[in-house]
Amino acid sequence: MPKPDLAAISSRLARAQEGFLRAADSIPPDLWQARPPDGGWSPAEIAAHLCQVERGVIGTADRIFRHPPRAVPLLKRFHFPLKMVEARVIRRQSPIPLDPG
Repeated sequence: MPKPDLAAISSRLARAQEGFLRAADSIPPDLWQARPPDGGWSPAEIAAHLCQVERGVIGTADRIFRHPPRAVPLLKRFHFPLKMVEARVIRRQSPIPLDPG
């Protein structure tokens, strides 16, 4: 298995964070809580959802790295190609319910 390029991964994460913050800063404060007329999520709800997902990912990764690796059956070693995941060809729902507060 090839060694991951940590510098490329870190750079990609930094660009994603910068893009998210730039997009969030472009939203006027009076529209931050406003929901679109079609019943979608407000910008504040989207940001809260992203934060919840990020906390879940970091918490799970932390728990995993505290223990030695487990043996994984061969069939469970196969995953969708990263390009398919990034393109959201197969959409998944969040396992964490959105807190309306």
